[in-house]
Amino acid sequence: MGSLKNRLSKFAKSSKGKKLRDTAMRKAKDPKARAKIAKKFGKKG
Repeated sequence: MGSLKNRLSKFAKSSKGKKLRDTAMRKAKDPKARAKIAKKFGKKG
């Protein structure tokens, strides 16, 4: 069994990891999603 760092690196390079990253980036750019996250964690902006 590899180290956690190696397993995360392998996952990040996989197609599933790339899809997850793309989804997260798209949501990070969405103003509605940003507002929802800010509200949940009590941050302004």
